[in-house]
Amino acid sequence: MNYNLNTFVQKYQHKDLGEILAFLFREVPHLDGLYAKLKRNQDDGGLIFYRAHLGDFLFFLQNGVVPAGIGKDGLALFRPILENLVQKNTFKPEVLNLLN
Repeated sequence: MNYNLNTFVQKYQHKDLGEILAFLFREVPHLDGLYAKLKRNQDDGGLIFYRAHLGDFLFFLQNGVVPAGIGKDGLALFRPILENLVQKNTFKPEVLNLLN
């Protein structure tokens, strides 16, 4: 299977926070299970990168803190989602300053 972060961003960039969180609360443990089943030297198809970014994005959405794992650069990949959440007044505009 191939894991594409851009596909996630495109799919969820217009969703409400509740929908995004609901997906991430299901998806992150699912990805953890898939990771645990990987065999040594098996191509992960982007699973590790995808899981790291989704997990850290979930952390950010819950805590408002830029995660050390993906940092600002990784969080910036989610800019379209965050911009939408700012437009919906779910987050304050200052959240976008964290991406600079």
